[in-house]
Amino acid sequence: MIIGPSKFAVLLSTETGSQVQGAGNDTGTNHITWGTLNNSLWIGPHRGGPKQSTSGAFGYGLCACNSDSGPPNGITPLFVSYDLPVYGDDDVTWYGGPPAFPQEGPSVIALGWQGYSLGFTDFAVAPVLGTYHLYAAVPPSYDTPQNPTPSPNPNGPPTPPPGILAAGAQLTSLRALPQFATPTFAPDHKGGGSIGVAVPAGATEAMAIVYAVHGGKGLCGQAHIYDSFYTIVTHSAGAQKLALADDLGPLTQSGKQTPTICNGESYDIYAAAMDYPAYEGILSKQPFAAAADQRPQRSGRRQHLR
Repeated sequence: MIIGPSKFAVLLSTETGSQVQGAGNDTGTNHITWGTLNNSLWIGPHRGGPKQSTSGAFGYGLCACNSDSGPPNGITPLFVSYDLPVYGDDDVTWYGGPPAFPQEGPSVIALGWQGYSLGFTDFAVAPVLGTYHLYAAVPPSYDTPQNPTPSPNPNGPPTPPPGILAAGAQLTSLRALPQFATPTFAPDHKGGGSIGVAVPAGATEAMAIVYAVHGGKGLCGQAHIYDSFYTIVTHSAGAQKLALADDLGPLTQSGKQTPTICNGESYDIYAAAMDYPAYEGILSKQPFAAAADQRPQRSGRRQHLR
């Protein structure tokens, strides 16, 4: 449960000005609960494991990352990113991929792996000044019983430790970074290209994301049977060109490289700028885990490579 100041209200979406979607019993209150976050609007379809991915507070931050939601072959824990912003109507999936993050092999990707946490969870609700509190219910055991019930139930009111971990943070300013212009992309028709971004003044870093929708033509398309995410980090403000390499695509079963974007493959380009070391925070945790942080300034567009 996240409890905001008394004037915080989960009511109107900052994207549409109309009532937020998917907030359920949290609508009109000053809190966000497990029930709101555990919603298929944000966590997507079942990943094929014994359990549906469910929301919680993990080393990665807020995500649907319960350890028994992975595929049954080995029950591999997977990071499952929310479609952000929560409560938004124009949501985007944020995952970290190469070259900023390691490239995973085909066996891991086949288990449902999509990428790494980028360290933030944002909500399409206007913030207010004041103190925000996070309460996380801790299950008494992961093994006995097999399906432990947190103490208290995630939908219940917070109680003192040891059943609850609590943290708080003070929001002291509502001044946002300047508007982040939509990124551009110039393909080189070899698999990569050049991403054009204008990182707003005041930002200390930005992460540009290329989301390649699986498909495409020829042998490249046959290798791209899952969606892919690519991430480039910059620590400079202002207009700049970021080079997307040609051969970052999913590896074949024999370990051969494939083009980053196949001919005929659709893709999204979007970016987030921060005034704090978000990428460094991700790298400081294992494995590339990051705590949820402030909402970044972001923008994006969709294109189709021909």
